[in-house]
Amino acid sequence: MSLSVLTGALFLFVTIFQCTPVSFFWNRSQPGSCVKIDVIIALTYSYSLVNAICDFTFGLMPVWLVWGLNMRRSEKIVLTPILGIACV
Repeated sequence: MSLSVLTGALFLFVTIFQCTPVSFFWNRSQPGSCVKIDVIIALTYSYSLVNAICDFTFGLMPVWLVWGLNMRRSEKIVLTPILGIACV
């Protein structure tokens, strides 16, 4: 969860402050500069990858939680996909 929050905050600040001054992003008539688009694209892909991994991990978490319960094995097998539907 911390990794997801950290990458989200990093992505937010880079997106907001990608141009100097910030207003140069929508007003190109003034002097200023922006970060190369390749940096923004790479950061977008890395942010997407981290979020996909975190979502997949949280979606599969019920498998480990259910497996430790005091239930019959058949009930665990039925219950795990129902709780793991978050992966979809």
